Amino acid sequence: MLKSPKILPLSFVLLPLFAITLALGVMMQAATGAEAVTGKAEFDRLCAACHGESGKGDGFLVDVLSPPPSDLTLMRKKMGYFLFNHVYETVDGRANVRAQDSAQMPVWGTAFDLESEGSTAHDRILEITLYLERLQA
Repeated sequence: MLKSPKILPLSFVLLPLFAITLALGVMMQAATGAEAVTGKAEFDRLCAACHGESGKGDGFLVDVLSPPPSDLTLMRKKMGYFLFNHVYETVDGRANVRAQDSAQMPVWGTAFDLESEGSTAHDRILEITLYLERLQA
């Protein structure tokens, strides 16, 4: 004799699904925070000499650079929104999207590929771009 399948109450299905969704949300939040910390560390190590620790274009090399580095905190204010893809491609440097005044900037995409410290160029550029997005006034 065949037994009829048990039908679980909806709460038995939805409660674990809710718990998994909540856990994933917390993990994503933690990952975003970690990317920002890593992005800041990358920025401090690679960009602050020219753009300054605050990103305002006031790094200690500002006096030897012509034109001076951009104030990276005003990108959203100037354009009305943050041009994420453009900033990413500018940091990468391998696509021809840079303005004339950023010609002195290193091509970080190539440099990151050559370093290969376990994280890809894409990941490192993404982390810097996310950090720059958080700097916006």
